[in-house]
Amino acid sequence: MSSDYAVGVVKRPGARQCFNFRYTSAARSAPVLTLRRFLYDGVDSSTSIFRHVGSILMRGAPVEALQRVPLFADLSKREVQKIARLFKKRRFSKGETVVKEGSGGAAFFVIESGEAAVLIGGKERTILKPGDYFGEIALIDEGTRMATITASSELVCYGLTYWDFRPFVEKNGVVGWKLLQRMATLLRVTREEAHELQDALAILRH
Repeated sequence: MSSDYAVGVVKRPGARQCFNFRYTSAARSAPVLTLRRFLYDGVDSSTSIFRHVGSILMRGAPVEALQRVPLFADLSKREVQKIARLFKKRRFSKGETVVKEGSGGAAFFVIESGEAAVLIGGKERTILKPGDYFGEIALIDEGTRMATITASSELVCYGLTYWDFRPFVEKNGVVGWKLLQRMATLLRVTREEAHELQDALAILRH
C-alpha cells in the first residue's frame, strides 16, 4: 500500500519548465522521490522546493574521480559507486579554510569546481584544482591534518565523513578487506621510498 503526495509550486511569469514531483511511501520500503519533467508556461523552477529536491538528486561524487584515488584502486566499479553515493556536496567561499593543519581530520574531499591552496607551516605548496582530492586517510584513522587547505576561489567539493564511511565498511566486509590490503601496499611503498631517500642522502654525505 502506498500514498502519493503532490508537491505544490509557486507560479511566476516567464518560465517555460515545470517539474512535477511525486513522493511515494511504501509500507515495506524507504520513501522514494520521483521526478517527472514537463514543458509548461508560468512555473518558476528556481523556487526553494526545486533547489531542495535538486540537491537530493545531485547527491554523490563522480565515480570516475574516486577511481583515481589510490585508496580505492582495488575496489570494483560497483563498490566505488556505492561509496560515491555517500558523498554530499559542500560549498566554501573564497578565503574560507576547509581543513586546518594540526586539527583532527574526519572527512575526505573531492573538488568539483574552483581551486584551493595547500599550505604547510604557513607556506603555500601547491594549488588543487577540479578532480583533485585530499583527506582520504582521515576516513580510516581520523588523524591530524598534515596541511591547511584554503579556498582560493568559490569552491565546490564532494565530502565524505568518517562517520558515514565507517558504517558502510562495517557492513561490507569484502570492501573493508580490500581497503586493508591497499593500505598495506601504500605503507610498503612509502617505506621503500623512505629507504631509497636515506640511501641517496648517505651517498651525498660521502
